[in-house]
Order: sequence, then C-alpha cells, then structure tokens
Amino acid sequence: MVLIVGTQKAGTSWLWKTLSDCPLVRPGFTKEMHIFDALHVEVFKGYRRMIQVAAHAALRTSPVEAPEGRANALRRANFLYQPALYFDYFAALLQEQPVSVEATPTYMGLPVSVWAEIKGQFASRGVRVAPIISLRDPVNRLASDIRFKHRRERKALSDQELDQRLQELSRDGINQYVRICSDYRSAVERLRNVFGDDLLVLMYEEFFETAETERLASFIGLDQISGEFGSRVNSDKKSPAPLKPRRYPGMVDLFRDQYDFAGDLFGDDAVARYWFRG
Repeated sequence: MVLIVGTQKAGTSWLWKTLSDCPLVRPGFTKEMHIFDALHVEVFKGYRRMIQVAAHAALRTSPVEAPEGRANALRRANFLYQPALYFDYFAALLQEQPVSVEATPTYMGLPVSVWAEIKGQFASRGVRVAPIISLRDPVNRLASDIRFKHRRERKALSDQELDQRLQELSRDGINQYVRICSDYRSAVERLRNVFGDDLLVLMYEEFFETAETERLASFIGLDQISGEFGSRVNSDKKSPAPLKPRRYPGMVDLFRDQYDFAGDLFGDDAVARYWFRG
C-alpha cells in the first residue's frame, strides 16, 4: 500500500497519476482521502468539514444522478467516522492488484502515534505500507502553492505581486499550515520512527528523470514504471524559472533547518545545485 504523504506542490499529483496508470496498480477512488489529517491534526481539520459538506450534498442528490460521485462522497464520510472501513477498502483493492496508492500530502503532519496505528491496521490485514515523501526547495514550493491557489480562484498573479507576497511572508512569518507543510525534518523523522528504512524520500527537482523510476519501482515492488516523465500535473505551466531563494533572506533563514536537513539527505552538492540557485 503506497502512501504518498507530502509535500504539497512537490509532485504528489504526478506520482499518484503515474502509479495509478500502471497496470499492476489499483488506486483508490480519489487521490487525496484526507482522513487521518482531518481527524488528528488541528490545523487540517478543515478537511473534515469539506468531507461532511460533500456527503450532505450527496445525500440531497438522487442516486440516479452522478451515482459514482455520490457513492464516493458517502464512502469517504464513512471512512472519516469509521476509519476501519478505510483499511478494509484498500485491503480489498489489494486483492485485485498487488499495489494500491493514496496521496494526501498533508499526512506529513501526522504524529508518530497515528503512523503507528496506520501501519498496525494495515499489517493486521496482511498489507505492507510503503510511505513516500517528496521534498522541494521550500521557497519555490511556497511560491508554487501561492500561484496554484490564485489560478484555482481564477485570479491573476503577476511576478511583482508574487514577489511582494513572498517579501511579506519573509517579514511577517508563515502560518501553522505552511509551517507543517514545510517542516521536512520533523515529517521524515516521525515516519522513520515508525517505518525505519522502509521509507522513500525523493527530491522533487530530480524525480522527473527516468532514472529515478528504478528506485521508485524497487521500493514499491514493481519491475518497472512507465509514465510521462516530461509532463507534470497541477504544475505552474506558465510559471517563470525557479525563484532565487537568496532574494528572500528572511525565508531562507526561516527554512535554514530544512536546507541543512536536505543536505544530509541528498548531499550538499544536490541541494546547492537545485535549491540554492545563485
């Protein structure tokens, strides 16, 4: 059972789609379930409301109209109130194919106790959990998230406005939601506490290369993975070249621990090449 657990705007949609397209993978009915973050992380509990609203809307819809969407909305609400059903659902999918996949990036904020419960529940059903986390330069990740939210709201965002927003965040600081999604060290350490070395940590800036698929395939137990390695999902299709983090010294200082941690994971040369852009 592959769980793609972070981070936002670091290729999780691409990973989920690429794995979902593999013939030996049976994905869930949606990319992001948002069950355990909605239940256990205070700052992410807005997802609980989102699931509840969708379920109430589904109940007001005729079963004849969009039956699949209605059923899935109700199913996800049932997962929220009875998490055992979540584990049963994916265990059933794994009777059809050897691999299934779910990708909720905000799971990176889950505490150790919840990871232990997830691992134990799947293990009791004979399922191995294979967690994957993708890390991206934190300043560019945040910029990508800002662009994406403006695009989703159909709002224009000029380069000057983005620059101003990042300068403001450098000065005023980031909120708890962004802080959790940018705290790579804590997320990986919590995962390692439960899964040990049975964890795949990827560098976003590298994993679109075809060579990385061998490591990914080996980790999840597939002979090979095919995909559109030149394309990205939910990306900034019209975005300029990656930002230069040193333009925002306040944010670089804010994320200093994450840069140091990435150096330990991927090597200082890789971090200097992909994250510290001069």
